[in-house]
Amino acid sequence: IEGNPKQAFKLYKKCAIEGNNVDAMYELGRCYETGCGVHKDYAAAFRWYLTACYYNSNEDESYGDDFIFNDYSYYYQECQMAYFHDFDNHPDLKLLKQISANKNLKQSQVNSFYKVGMLLYRGYGVPGRNIARAQFFLQLACEHNHIDALCEHAYLLFECQYIEFCADCAKKAAKGGNPYSQLLLAYLYHEGLGVEKSIPKFELYIKEAIKMDLKEAQY
Repeated sequence: IEGNPKQAFKLYKKCAIEGNNVDAMYELGRCYETGCGVHKDYAAAFRWYLTACYYNSNEDESYGDDFIFNDYSYYYQECQMAYFHDFDNHPDLKLLKQISANKNLKQSQVNSFYKVGMLLYRGYGVPGRNIARAQFFLQLACEHNHIDALCEHAYLLFECQYIEFCADCAKKAAKGGNPYSQLLLAYLYHEGLGVEKSIPKFELYIKEAIKMDLKEAQY
């Protein structure tokens, strides 16, 4: 409801809980993340984004409600681990891969993959940063060409020293108009990291970032 964020929040919550609406779940996460219509709460934002990730459009129900709504200790314990054994074969991750492969996947779920990955990467709303899980969720969003996820993933890969993969992600995000990716690419071309050093390309990406009013590019 335009101009009435508190009322909008109430309606989103009603639709999410009573109507099992995945779009409302995502919007609830955004409300909690930004403090729109409710007090800012990253932990609540994380839970609603995660719930949207587990939504199954084929069966008109969500996966994982028991531990998401009633017992956060299981997932939080996993979040505290940087890596865990047999990561790729973890049942939760297999399930999410199946959901992501659904041809009827909604944009709100793709956005939720990105948001969960971003919060895990930055350590917001969870006990601590979890690079492994963040990369997994960001990758799910990247597979659907989510521009902000490509940018976030590029920075994560840079931090982990996977420079060539970082450059590939940054190029895709920059092509989609993400200014932070343009800034990262400018640095990579200036230093010759993961790409052939090129001052002209450095200047090109810096100018593009400045055009989009990115303050960090002006220094």
